[in-house]
Amino acid sequence: MKQAIVDLLRKLVNAMGVDSGPIHSMVLPIIQGALELGSETQVYLLEDALELWSAILSVAQSPLSPQLLSLFPLVFNVIEMENESPTKALRIIESYLLSGPSEMLQDNVREPLMSSFTTLLAVKSFAVIDLTRKNIELLIRAAQALGGEPAVRIVANTMMSKSTLPNILTSINGHWGVNQLTGPKRKNTKDLPQDWRNKTDYFIILARLLIGSTSVFVDAVRSWAQSRGNSFEQAIKPILDELFNHMDDVGDPSKGKLLCLASTTLLETGQPWILERLQVLMTLWTTQVTELREGEEDKTGE
Repeated sequence: MKQAIVDLLRKLVNAMGVDSGPIHSMVLPIIQGALELGSETQVYLLEDALELWSAILSVAQSPLSPQLLSLFPLVFNVIEMENESPTKALRIIESYLLSGPSEMLQDNVREPLMSSFTTLLAVKSFAVIDLTRKNIELLIRAAQALGGEPAVRIVANTMMSKSTLPNILTSINGHWGVNQLTGPKRKNTKDLPQDWRNKTDYFIILARLLIGSTSVFVDAVRSWAQSRGNSFEQAIKPILDELFNHMDDVGDPSKGKLLCLASTTLLETGQPWILERLQVLMTLWTTQVTELREGEEDKTGE
């Protein structure tokens, strides 16, 4: 009966839309009770409670109410559960990032959130990785919009301290190392780092950080390089090699455009390690412009 009631409340919220605000105060305690660790109703109300939570967030108006914001920490309980809930939890996080970005950038929220993102980027589910990448993008974009470069730097520092960026850079570097092997030492796909298929998502995260602030990106790579006893030039070469070699494998035009724009911003540094790749960049620009024109022609033809 409780499941039926929660489902009925979800339908009521969906039907009333923004006018359902007055009943939120009655509904939110039900969600809280179902998601708290050790809750007796968690076993059979979890999925319905998540659907109800998502429904409320879809109609909630900014700024989010204190009561709705107070529910957010419960999302970490959901992420840790061994079922499909992490995907739903990530969609809930996305709603919070869109509706309450300033609250999500607070230290007490941003840091545990990034810790969760680091863990989720290492899972085998493409759906989870894709949603995690989208949420990291939203966090960086929110920082850029609300606080400019200083805010982006804070997010980048959190990504470093929670191992999000080091793990991404290490993975890309590892894949580059495998690609340097030739002859009998050449490894098969199965011998590549386990997360090699995530490279597009990894590069999108780096691209979003680059667009947020070139200097913040450069400083982050330099810090990672120093932690490994390498120079910045030694660290950036594998990243750029893998990025440009991977561009042909990016099937989504919007992602290709983002990666192209991000790599172009590196010219702002005026450093030899990017200027020597100017010919590669020019080829990339030509390819992207051609693809965009073809896309517009296809739309016009339709």
